[in-house]
Amino acid sequence: MASQERRKSGWRSRAAAALVGLALSLIACELGARWLYLRDYQREARQYDEARMMLIREPDREYEYRMKPDHSGSNTLAGQTWRLTTNSRGFRGREIAPRKTPSRFRMLFLGDSVTFGVGVEDDEVFTELVAAESGDGGRAIEVVNLGVPGYNLHQECALLEEQIDLWNPDVVALTLGPNDAEPQFTVPPHPRHALRKVRFWFLERTRETLNDLFHGSAEHHPLKRLRYDVDWTAGFEPDNPKRRLARTAFARMAGLCRDREIPLLTLYANTCDTTLLDDAYRVVRNAFADWARAEGVPHVDLFERQAARGHRELWINHDAHPNALGHELIAEGWLEALRPMIAKAELDSAPR
Repeated sequence: MASQERRKSGWRSRAAAALVGLALSLIACELGARWLYLRDYQREARQYDEARMMLIREPDREYEYRMKPDHSGSNTLAGQTWRLTTNSRGFRGREIAPRKTPSRFRMLFLGDSVTFGVGVEDDEVFTELVAAESGDGGRAIEVVNLGVPGYNLHQECALLEEQIDLWNPDVVALTLGPNDAEPQFTVPPHPRHALRKVRFWFLERTRETLNDLFHGSAEHHPLKRLRYDVDWTAGFEPDNPKRRLARTAFARMAGLCRDREIPLLTLYANTCDTTLLDDAYRVVRNAFADWARAEGVPHVDLFERQAARGHRELWINHDAHPNALGHELIAEGWLEALRPMIAKAELDSAPR
């Protein structure tokens, strides 16, 4: 009996030692994988910073980067030169004091490079065209353009959460596009953001290594489904994690505005390229319309009007960004949606 007890005790001790060893090995693997990811990120970040781009990395914030403040200069896109100005907060356009005057109807615009106005002059951006209008009662429209090139819905949500109370707008206007579910690739993504849906980094590193060795294609790699894909419709497939992240961000923005009793409006603007011919992003358009309906958010889809004009009339010399005429069309769409709201605000503010 004593020998049996000793054997059982020895077996338990060896099993316990093996489990402890396995746990320590897994911890070491996890720490090693995290170190490797961070090392790769820091190398990419240094290379990016040395290039002296117009963007400032903000790895501790969910939106990850912002535009440099107080910038004025020329840029070239598709062979065309255009000037842009950023204010002291790093957003496109003139300086605006956060404190709002009662005589102004303030709109807070969110979006990506289209809202920012890549490829057009400061006064040609659709937000400026909207600001040039006024309500029937003469109440001026004041526009705050928070558009940042390369942003997706998740980043726009994070920016709105940071800025909405500062600006206290009368309405939030979100311009949507077909790549809004894609992860940002404008600056090197911090692993904390890129792997936010991954529990064990060392398993993902192992999968990534094996995938590169045997497949080299994103479809066999779960993590790469969270990375940028030139097929933007793939991000809106029902089982794609990008769609879930984008849908969550949309709901967060709607809830943020609802809690503050600030109307949220959305407008879909298609890229100005050949996708206007075959409605290639119909699945994206339908998703946005469904999300807006579910959240009770007024929604405008500009696709039909853009398609009627044709991509050659609206694009910037074979680049998918809208030209000045394309921005005029977007401004028209926004003003149609906003005029009833502006008129109501004027009526409510009129002396009785």
